[in-house]
Amino acid sequence: MKVTRIATGNHMIEIKPTGCYAAWTHDVAVEAGKPLPIVRAELKPAEVKARIQSEQPHAKVYLIEGGIRTTVGETPLQVTLNPTRSYTLALARAGYRESTQEVHFDGSCELTALAKLERINAGASGGDGSGSAAAQTVAAPTEPPSPTAKEASEGESREARPPHERLASASRAPKPPAASPADVPEDGGAESRDKPALVKSTGFLKVGARPWMKITIDGQDYGSTPNPKIQLAPGRHKLTLSNPQFDVNFSQTIEIRPNEPTTVIKNFEKGSDGKPAE
Repeated sequence: MKVTRIATGNHMIEIKPTGCYAAWTHDVAVEAGKPLPIVRAELKPAEVKARIQSEQPHAKVYLIEGGIRTTVGETPLQVTLNPTRSYTLALARAGYRESTQEVHFDGSCELTALAKLERINAGASGGDGSGSAAAQTVAAPTEPPSPTAKEASEGESREARPPHERLASASRAPKPPAASPADVPEDGGAESRDKPALVKSTGFLKVGARPWMKITIDGQDYGSTPNPKIQLAPGRHKLTLSNPQFDVNFSQTIEIRPNEPTTVIKNFEKGSDGKPAE
């Protein structure tokens, strides 16, 4: 709009827009004999409605602000955000790798965030979870071969012999070789048949961090913190905590003991000296 007549002095221009935009004010000074100042108003939304979707529905949606992770629901959903703040979206679903992305505001009242989740070990079972045809095929039991005509005739001739001749023929038949000591277990095999197989124990790892961190163990993705119970094999493992938003990429070697919990809690928030807090 254009104002052609206004009294000299100090004035305040105020715009009260409709919809999602915030009110705008500006102070101007009008001096006699000078042209009126040109004022340009830049309206910004007071709130933005964000539509969050995923190619795989029913993914859990987490809103991360200032290192605090909050659950807001499942896809598809709509949330209201404050465009003056910084947000990160994290989407997770069982069997898929967690997806994270920063929220960028473009000055409009609405935005749409679409996430594509990557399936974990998608190629292990043929991609569709059905497995290979060879794995599903069960071999039919084989029947013993039928005796040849010669063997059948020999069997009939043995049955036709008198009893004393059949006994003599059986005594001349070769005996199966005796089992060597190496083939017979010391306990006769009874104990090994009754004794169950030993199951290797596992340990558990609890990981927490401020701000939130992505968890990687031995190169495998385990989601993000906090994670109260990660099952691992006993021994040494390489734990990596990372967050590009806060420029953190931390690694350490951890020792997992059988049937015992191991806890790793890290604070990467910087203090007044600019160094991470211990």
